[in-house]
Amino acid sequence: MIPAVKIAVNGKEISLPLTPVRSTNENGIVGYDVYEATYKAPQGTKALPKVTAWCDNRGVKITVTQPTSASGKAIVKFDYKGVVKTYNIVPASEG
Repeated sequence: MIPAVKIAVNGKEISLPLTPVRSTNENGIVGYDVYEATYKAPQGTKALPKVTAWCDNRGVKITVTQPTSASGKAIVKFDYKGVVKTYNIVPASEG
């Protein structure tokens, strides 16, 4: 059974993409294990978001790197038996 993973920003669960970010010359991504998800950030907010993650399988190691600014990205890594999926969590301004 494939582990089910979830990510929340400020306590609100966000939608996670089913497909990884595609490689382009601009982004430099070469693997198939990088995903990008967005959340709605209130316009003009200066507060740092709090990102949390969990999984239904205890065998999955979860690492969360919090953003360092209100407009910065968080990074969440799920490691299951050596297979790592990385989610970049970025704000999408409202309005």
